[in-house]
Amino acid sequence: MRVLGENQRWLLLIAVFVVLGWDVTNLSRSSILQTNDFVQYWSAGKLLLSGGNPYSPRQLLELERSLKRNGDTALIPFSPPWALTFMAPLALIEPHRSRLLWLWATLMMVGASIEWSWRLYGGGNSGRHLKWFVGILFAPTLTVLILGQIGPLIVLGITAFLLVERQRQDFVAGMLLLPVALKPHLLYLFWIALLLWTARERRWSILTGFGVAWFVCSGIAVLLDPAIFRQYFSLWHDQGILDEAYPVLGGVLRLIFGAEKHWLQFIPSAVGLVWFLQYWRAHRDDWGWLGKMPLLLLVSLVTIPYGWFFDLVVLLPVLMQSTVWLLRSRDSVAAQVIGAFIASNVVVFTFIALGLRTFWYVWAAPLWLLLYLILRRTIRQTSAGSPVEV
Repeated sequence: MRVLGENQRWLLLIAVFVVLGWDVTNLSRSSILQTNDFVQYWSAGKLLLSGGNPYSPRQLLELERSLKRNGDTALIPFSPPWALTFMAPLALIEPHRSRLLWLWATLMMVGASIEWSWRLYGGGNSGRHLKWFVGILFAPTLTVLILGQIGPLIVLGITAFLLVERQRQDFVAGMLLLPVALKPHLLYLFWIALLLWTARERRWSILTGFGVAWFVCSGIAVLLDPAIFRQYFSLWHDQGILDEAYPVLGGVLRLIFGAEKHWLQFIPSAVGLVWFLQYWRAHRDDWGWLGKMPLLLLVSLVTIPYGWFFDLVVLLPVLMQSTVWLLRSRDSVAAQVIGAFIASNVVVFTFIALGLRTFWYVWAAPLWLLLYLILRRTIRQTSAGSPVEV
């Protein structure tokens, strides 16, 4: 019985993997690839391996239609060329089996991110069941797993960096940041902080490690398609990607004051940059990635010029830190934060069930930033001397 107790969380994870895997297997016999975002990764990888243009809307649409996906426009991976090195192996396998393997892989990435974040923020063995419940039922987590998006790989890179950087294995830490660069705009404030911190601390091995990983992955993509970078930049130019009003705060400004005013999309990012410069000036002498990363993640995601709700899965480390705080707090304000967070997730799931999309979810990231700031202030006031970094 003792052995069973020590391994309950792993048995639970295996059960989740089996149930979800079984569901996807059944779905894969019917229509899972018709609406799933995974189809763009598989199609782009297939084109890269077969000598096509993985950024061609026409070629992508032909492949996606062959997979019986509905729609008149292609799902296009807007990630940079080095991201295609991660996508190409998916196309080595028949698409339905590949989707199943990708689900299992992303589940393991999410599981590792939850476990590592929990321990990094002092959770230890306490609340070991709660962390899985909170992490898996976080609305962006379920959304990203269902859609087959690449977010779990990004959050895995973040937590792996936090883990390895603490051990001062700088070269490896830098290499582990490459997954974070699959959507480099997503955490733009983190990249700025990394450059400033690296220069200040003279820990150049982190940038060297990242550069080596970037060079290898980009080199593989170029070997498979020598024109890959030209094709990528042509996609951004020809498709007018930034012409669309994305469901972020900048997009809301465009909806209010005129969708043709593209520059409004970047107003929140400018505000975020101003905030960061002040934050860096105040904390550069006591900078620690474990303590500073959560706020960098939140402010970046609130102020990005373009993104989607499922990208918020990268907040898993923030969620784990907040859960550890809540377990150690008996304050009434903390209880109210819990209620507000649970309610926000219920609202999100309700919107999803109703089929509501895009701008219906713009409020989520700002609300979670506000709840985090309230909780952090409460913990600072009530837990002076706590070992948890706040």
